[in-house]
Amino acid sequence: MRDTSTAKHHGLNHWLMLDLIGRKIRLHTDRLHEERGHAQGRELEDWLKAESEVLRTSVLTPRLRSQHRRPPQGRAPRRRDPHPGNPPRR
Repeated sequence: MRDTSTAKHHGLNHWLMLDLIGRKIRLHTDRLHEERGHAQGRELEDWLKAESEVLRTSVLTPRLRSQHRRPPQGRAPRRRDPHPGNPPRR
């Protein structure tokens, strides 16, 4: 029997890290927007710049990347037939 508490713990850590990075990006975006004098129309540019800078400098980024590379635990999901009802192709 597999201990699921470890898997749940890793999943919770992953979501907490994503939340923390999201908060850091929002705060940095606000700072950039303030530096521009609250100029309208450049919100997306500010967000993308903040996201890039936070992800480049955050100590959490390598951990998030390593978690995304892990193969899923347990049984692999079944592949769905892209053409249900049609005979199998040979």
